[in-house]
Amino acid sequence: MKIFDWLDGIEVTIVAIVAALFLVLGPLFITYRFALAQRPTAALLTGTLWLCCVTACVRDLRRQRLSWVSGGILALWLVTTIVLGFVITSV
Repeated sequence: MKIFDWLDGIEVTIVAIVAALFLVLGPLFITYRFALAQRPTAALLTGTLWLCCVTACVRDLRRQRLSWVSGGILALWLVTTIVLGFVITSV
């Protein structure tokens, strides 16, 4: 039925919007939380790595291919954020 196809389209759209919001607002939130916790080095490091990720991904999207540099920066940002998050919350 057409109504179920329409509902499937809405479901996919909502999931995509929520995922995009998490990708954009999540790193900004964690950087903000590091700054509030009086951890300026952690905030600066995660914020800078996130901006590098954004820059590399925009460059790769313009070239229409993903490079290992973008993947490496993304992995470095993810690991750094997780490790800093555990270190700060355990103190």
